[in-house]
Amino acid sequence: MQIDISGLAKAIEKELEDYSQEVTQGVNEAAETVAKDAVKELKRDSPKKTGKYARSWTNKSSKNVRGAERQVIHNKKYYRISHL
Repeated sequence: MQIDISGLAKAIEKELEDYSQEVTQGVNEAAETVAKDAVKELKRDSPKKTGKYARSWTNKSSKNVRGAERQVIHNKKYYRISHL
């Protein structure tokens, strides 16, 4: 593949953008996997007097403008006592 010197900057920019998207996708998938594993571990290890506290753990994801995801792990119902 030959690239004209005047189009070199655009070709480099396109390749870097493609690479950036691949890395972002990989990081998003890894973050989701880790968040799901953390929720499973929290559900397994939480105190179980009635079991409601342990069942309330969940994760939520939100995307930013660039496509990166943020994973938030929280207790839906008993967020005030998550220090336990």
